[in-house]
Amino acid sequence: MSLFGESPPKSRQTKSSLFEDDEATNKGGSGLFTDDNANNDPSPWDFPTSKKQGRGNVVKSLLQGTDVPEQYVDAYDLIIANGGGSEAGVSLDAAKKLVLESKISPGDQDKVLQIVGGSAEGLERSEFNVLLALIGLAQEGEELGLDAVDERKRSKIHQTRC
Repeated sequence: MSLFGESPPKSRQTKSSLFEDDEATNKGGSGLFTDDNANNDPSPWDFPTSKKQGRGNVVKSLLQGTDVPEQYVDAYDLIIANGGGSEAGVSLDAAKKLVLESKISPGDQDKVLQIVGGSAEGLERSEFNVLLALIGLAQEGEELGLDAVDERKRSKIHQTRC
């Protein structure tokens, strides 16, 4: 007898741990986080969890062209026109220069660049919009993050509708 009643049947005591995660156990073991999947069907929980890829998609979709001030559009176009980018977008060097010249703390500069990321080709217009929004939040002493940008966007939309 165990603390929780009768001991489990002998056939179920073949595993050494609740958290078995070797391949044999996942095929039908009795660990706490394994599925008894006799058909070996793919689990609905098996999906990529790449944080960077997910964040990149959020950054690209957070501030589309219709959600931003006209100054953001003008700044993007000005940087491209002055050789700070190409059809792919604003170069990473131009984006870093803009962040450095924004008069925010070095810690905030690093955080802004880390949040936005960007590709080797540079920042697309929507990513650049998020970069500018983060710089604005940092200059106002606000918390830096995608949630903060989204909250600011919602409050601005709400203000324009009222």
